[in-house]
Amino acid sequence: LYVENKLKPWKKAVGELLFYTHPSGIGNMGLPNFHKNAIKYLFKDLNRVGISGISMNNTEPWDATGLNNYLYQQMAWNPGADIEAIYQDALNKCYGAKAAPYVRKYFDLVESAIAKYADSTEIDIALGSAKRFPGLLEVSYDGLYEKGMPFLQKALKQSVDSKQRARLNMLIDNLKYCRDTVELYKLQQKVMGPKPTREEILKAVELAERRRAYLKKLAKAGRLNMERILITEKGAYMVFDPKILRARLAA
Repeated sequence: LYVENKLKPWKKAVGELLFYTHPSGIGNMGLPNFHKNAIKYLFKDLNRVGISGISMNNTEPWDATGLNNYLYQQMAWNPGADIEAIYQDALNKCYGAKAAPYVRKYFDLVESAIAKYADSTEIDIALGSAKRFPGLLEVSYDGLYEKGMPFLQKALKQSVDSKQRARLNMLIDNLKYCRDTVELYKLQQKVMGPKPTREEILKAVELAERRRAYLKKLAKAGRLNMERILITEKGAYMVFDPKILRARLAA
């Protein structure tokens, strides 16, 4: 309906349309975000309308988005291409043919988890991270580590190429970061409450410092815009700053 009622009339009125997108949900805090199926249906619609080109604004690290950007680029060149064939070929080359089935299951798991939240709420881009958080942490990412890590561990056992193993370890480290983020979010509510225990605050400090070390590592390697992550945390009222938590401990 959106294609028929919105895009086609606009195309008829102006003659040429370009599509602008935040492909991985800008301001997603570097958390796992894979959506091959969404890309598939998006370009199917764009191809029907005859979009002339696309422009993307994506600050998320490759560690968190995997093959998303590659799929966007391939489909932008040929919106009518067989995305399933492109996707499978990319998985095989990126992670190894034997590891690919397990990585695909993990990516599918993440996409389904995020879709669960997206289907449960009306997402307004104007509200930015304030609309996505804490919803994503409560609905999509809670429990993702326990469900997803077995797939990645199995994939790691199948991969023999050093570069493929390195890419798998990037996914594993990112999922650990996701787990720490969810645990810290749950804990911060107790820590910032009226009567937190010393043990709760110490655990929160540990998680916050581990998260921040991961982000700094990616930023130093040029794989992450650290400033964007911190802006999102602040905008979503997440008390993830180790300094604030250590001050709470001192108090």
